[in-house]
Amino acid sequence: MNKIVLSKNKRSEIGFARETARRALKQRTMTEIRSLARMQTLQAVNTLVQIIRDKKAPAHARVCAANSLLDRGWGKPLQRIASEDGTPLESFTGSSGSSAIPETQ
Repeated sequence: MNKIVLSKNKRSEIGFARETARRALKQRTMTEIRSLARMQTLQAVNTLVQIIRDKKAPAHARVCAANSLLDRGWGKPLQRIASEDGTPLESFTGSSGSSAIPETQ
């Protein structure tokens, strides 16, 4: 009997190749999903407009539809972040360890 013995490096190369193939498939799948969703954009916008115009629709549904259209058309509004005393923060860097957030005493 001939046994195939793979070295540790060969096994890790195979594992790396499999992981690379999985990532490529996942990326391709996500791209296809985005493409399919974007093909429905016009119908989705028309549906939101119909909900907004429907006087019998619940108020919360009409507001949600209107907000969705505004967010997609104009972007979500910026939210200012202020310290406890109400002054706006100048900057915030979380990864470097330095922060403009005042320390509590």
